Amino acid sequence: MSSSSPLVAEGVFWRSEPDTFTLDAPGLARIRVEHGEVLPAIPAPEAGPAEARLIARTLPQAAAWVQRGCLVLHAAGVVTPAGVVALAGHSAAGKSVLAAALAQRGCPLLADEVLAIELNDGGAPPLAHPGDAEVLLWRRAAERLGYDPATLTPARAGLERYWLPPLPSADAPTPLARIYLLEVHGQPEVQVEWLRGRERALALMRHSFNRRLAETPARRQQMLLQLAALPKTVNVARLRRPEAGWSLDEVLAALDEPAPA
Repeated sequence: MSSSSPLVAEGVFWRSEPDTFTLDAPGLARIRVEHGEVLPAIPAPEAGPAEARLIARTLPQAAAWVQRGCLVLHAAGVVTPAGVVALAGHSAAGKSVLAAALAQRGCPLLADEVLAIELNDGGAPPLAHPGDAEVLLWRRAAERLGYDPATLTPARAGLERYWLPPLPSADAPTPLARIYLLEVHGQPEVQVEWLRGRERALALMRHSFNRRLAETPARRQQMLLQLAALPKTVNVARLRRPEAGWSLDEVLAALDEPAPA
């Protein structure tokens, strides 16, 4: 938090103020968000559209949804027969590869990296909003899904991350059913742990963009209320996988485990 004003949140190359957000990445692009809308990116002279596309997909998109009053998770979302399953986690946790694998199996992709959630009054299930459904994977993850990186579009020169071809996607807000917090552990098996009580809200906060971008006291209060309300209607679990030697089928099967009553 900036020491100059209680209404400013700052990070590396970005600054968030009430209803405005600016990301200025040297040598890449400058992107501004105003009143919930992401404005066209301005690429640096030495860069191009690929660089702007790369940096516009996460923080600027999250800032736009925060400005619109949503709870925003660092998560992918896929539409299942039971509703949206959110796959949240830090970088390299496996969000995108699992979401893409589910899309390959017939579950439309709602969003990748940034999942906006709108809570409803009266106890109705919250809605997950469609977002950027283009999937970006590292080489090994793309190969795990059966892609040949030589046939894919690289995110930028010299970076072994690739855009996947379009996957089945959804374009309408859909009720949220479950949230999985993806983690890596030192055990040999995949584990699912359903969270209870205030532990759910605290765990979700760690994967929320709002805690970084909510620059006003009103927005911070709104975030806390949203984090407290969300687990009342949506089951939340930690899904832990081994660091090595795990299979997609094993992790996907864990997602089918019944939630506690």
